[in-house]
Amino acid sequence: TQQIIFEIKENDYLNRIQSRIGNHLDSVRFLTYRNGISQWYGQSAGGEYKEFSAPDGHMIIGLKVKAGVICPPILSIQTAKAPRSCIIDGGEEKKANIRHKSKKTSRNVAKKALGGYLKMALHGCGNAKCTSKYCKSNLESEIACTPFASHAAAVQHSLVLLKTYQTKALCPDIRKACGLVMPG
Repeated sequence: TQQIIFEIKENDYLNRIQSRIGNHLDSVRFLTYRNGISQWYGQSAGGEYKEFSAPDGHMIIGLKVKAGVICPPILSIQTAKAPRSCIIDGGEEKKANIRHKSKKTSRNVAKKALGGYLKMALHGCGNAKCTSKYCKSNLESEIACTPFASHAAAVQHSLVLLKTYQTKALCPDIRKACGLVMPG
């Protein structure tokens, strides 16, 4: 016979067991907090239907079974508190996803802006009429007059601009090239 394995996914846990029990455990099915459901294992007919459920916020960690019987019936379950990271509390999971997406978006904007500041420092935006005091294309800027001693110095300068101004000090041409929309 082929073995079918029921795996519980990360950040999920076992919280219910459905069974059919007579003198023996006739069949069993496992259910998780996040709606994972196993197939029925065993015979679907026979015995009485019995369900074992962990209290809210708890998970099943063990079974008490009848001793001395082949395929012993389940008598009760043992539970423990579920990890907080697994528990969906109203809208908390949705809020966490929004915060994660927001952080990811902020990180992407910061990466683009850093690249933009670095391009401004090393090459300029290419616009001869640029007025940004941080762009090499502006021939009157300090950057155009005093080139960086090393690439590392240009990166350091760009990081300072990013931390100080976020995207506000980017040239319009660089902002457009980086795919960053002007805040409005």
